Amino acid sequence: MESFGTDRVSVMQLRSPTDSSTTSTALTFPHAEKLGLTEYGRLSHQQSLDYHNNKLAWDHILSLEAILMPKGVGPFSKGPAFGVIKIDNAPYGCTRNEVISVLTKDVILAQYPQPSAYYGVYFPLDMQNQRATGVIFVEVQDMAEAVRQVRIFMGNKEQGRRRRIGNREVSLTVSDQASLMKVVFDRTSCVKWDDSGRPIVYPPADASLDGFKGFLHGEDLKTLVSMAQGTAKYARTQVAKEYPQRPYEALLAILRKYPCHAWEIVPFHECNLLYDFAVEMASALRQQIGTNHQWAHVLHRGLLNEIISAVCAFHGFSTAAKQQFAARFG
Repeated sequence: MESFGTDRVSVMQLRSPTDSSTTSTALTFPHAEKLGLTEYGRLSHQQSLDYHNNKLAWDHILSLEAILMPKGVGPFSKGPAFGVIKIDNAPYGCTRNEVISVLTKDVILAQYPQPSAYYGVYFPLDMQNQRATGVIFVEVQDMAEAVRQVRIFMGNKEQGRRRRIGNREVSLTVSDQASLMKVVFDRTSCVKWDDSGRPIVYPPADASLDGFKGFLHGEDLKTLVSMAQGTAKYARTQVAKEYPQRPYEALLAILRKYPCHAWEIVPFHECNLLYDFAVEMASALRQQIGTNHQWAHVLHRGLLNEIISAVCAFHGFSTAAKQQFAARFG
């Protein structure tokens, strides 16, 4: 894939002449000093917003808020505060059903959207080495449910009833939204996540370093598309050979966890970037369905339907864009 943005529909409510550009200049120390910010990384919420709003202006980048507020669109709801469970030592190629089987039969899983049969199960990838990590995050109804699941798991372990996924004994711990967001958007710089998963932007500690440029890394998206398409460069990677569903699950993770609710710091052009990425991935999956018999149990119509559902639930896409996506791949 050469680049994103070549086959774009009206993704947002309003087009912008700079929506396909990238940030041009990182905020330097003099810029920060104009705001009176001297203790880098220790900003109040208002200082963080002031810093970021000025950075956007200097970089000629429009935020989601700047685009939508004049159109009469209000801030997006953050949604439920889901609890998070972290699972370690899982087999690289395990499925979501195998992961859920480690939990109790009455577990209340987070649903995307609510209500649906699509659950928040996340398989982080090591993008630099194109490998899985053996770490999985599962979202449940709330923190109390996460604590309950881990308590039951530990009680069973103490009684000798150890849970496995495949041939591996796994461990469960209570995690949080901040840890999950840091994993899903691991290439994001100069951002801290609070316990609810809301991003807080701060200036770089060194004037020679880039500041916040957004939540998506274009090269990683291109790599995921190449993995999904099975291009020669990535056909021999562990992901392509052993768990080809992971790039599509990475797309689902981004769509579900992208912080549209923090619209005052979301770069508008990333919505177009993400839409084009979703189109590329859905196209690759549709080509695989019915032809890749070896992986028919993980690359199937149900997965494509889940992607369509996630795209249609994404706040950063216009109604027209969602309808076009659903018509193209539905």
